Amino acid sequence: MDPNYELTRVVINRLKRDVSVSGFVAARVFDRVPAEPKPVFPYISMGPSDVLQDDAECIMGEEISFQIDCWSEGDGEAYGSAEVKKLAGVVKRCLHGAEVTVIDREPFERYRAEDSASGISLYPSVVMDFSTGLSLSPRETGNVTIDHRITRIMREPNGITNHAALSFRAFVEID
Repeated sequence: MDPNYELTRVVINRLKRDVSVSGFVAARVFDRVPAEPKPVFPYISMGPSDVLQDDAECIMGEEISFQIDCWSEGDGEAYGSAEVKKLAGVVKRCLHGAEVTVIDREPFERYRAEDSASGISLYPSVVMDFSTGLSLSPRETGNVTIDHRITRIMREPNGITNHAALSFRAFVEID
């Protein structure tokens, strides 16, 4: 499976399970924001991502850059930028420095994501090759640390919605 896809899944799961983040948005963390019903503010959505091949001497790797968007609108702290700034802060604390283990697998294996106290891990489910009776063995391809790069706070053109765009970067070494 593509490391960018798996990283997105794990990031969404981690944000949904983080107590500080869920205190703001409950489970309103989306890969794609649903059109109907429109989500209640505040919420979080995944923005664009880029994958850059980043090979060094004898080491193959990828640099994955991704954006997380925080959205706020309403009265009180949501009227100005206070709520979206606070939400961006808890998202940054949740993800900055988080460690991820990326696993390479045979074509028929399935990942399951787990969030441990020490970080995020991607583990393959146990899968049997029924033609041979043998289990398919995964191999670890790399450890990843997610690093926060920049946060931008802005008001959307409608003059009502506040938006924080957080950029993160992760390097994946591939054996």
